[in-house]
Amino acid sequence: MKKPIALVVAILSITAYSFATENITNTNNTSSNPLVIPSGLPAPDSGIQIVPFSTLISSFTDDMKKEAITEQQQLKLHGYIEKDNPDAKYLLSSRQMAAKQKKMNYAARYGEYDTSIKDNYKEIKLAFPFHGIGVEKNNIIGYAASGSWRNGWTGINVFFENNDIDSSCLLSLRYIKLTHGAVYINRDVVKYDVNAKVTTTGARGNSNSGFTYNISWYDPTFYYDLECANVKYDSQILQKMTDNAKVIDKFVNN
Repeated sequence: MKKPIALVVAILSITAYSFATENITNTNNTSSNPLVIPSGLPAPDSGIQIVPFSTLISSFTDDMKKEAITEQQQLKLHGYIEKDNPDAKYLLSSRQMAAKQKKMNYAARYGEYDTSIKDNYKEIKLAFPFHGIGVEKNNIIGYAASGSWRNGWTGINVFFENNDIDSSCLLSLRYIKLTHGAVYINRDVVKYDVNAKVTTTGARGNSNSGFTYNISWYDPTFYYDLECANVKYDSQILQKMTDNAKVIDKFVNN
């Protein structure tokens, strides 16, 4: 008999240090306890919980706590976390990466379980209704399955170009209504910028690696994470991304 166990998804979101859990099916689970939640993490179906930073890092090792505290201080002082960020280069080269993956035609080998980038989201079997994110077709780089498999994928990644900020972006959408997701969010950084939903923002990088900018927002149906890359730091980028996030949120939920 299949028993659900908790899959811990560490979303060390750069400003929120948020933690999420999702309930997935694992046929290899033989535990008498069907739900195994590590200490310090939210139980599935417990929703969005805004907690003190001390609660959020309570399960961290001492070294992790020191790093988290340092990064929080950098955010308050500079507006971003100053450190090398390979994700910036990854995102900035996403169009070339997508072209290579599409050429390989992994779907022919892996079928509906393929997670490579595709031209059309209709090529991906999803476990939830989806009709795009409202970005112009010419700006879409591609779509990739994400999350867990529930007779369809519970998440989708959308790579696209944002001309307003001269950036390559990635929207990660997770359907937590099905996976019974829950999340802890640092109360020190909570905003309500995206259509009055719980929102966190931040940036990470340096002049050598480039920067990524993140906006995450949450509702009972989806977790949303919008990440964009740029070679420089500009505090105005997050504001423009917030405007973009509002449009995406309305389109996804229309």
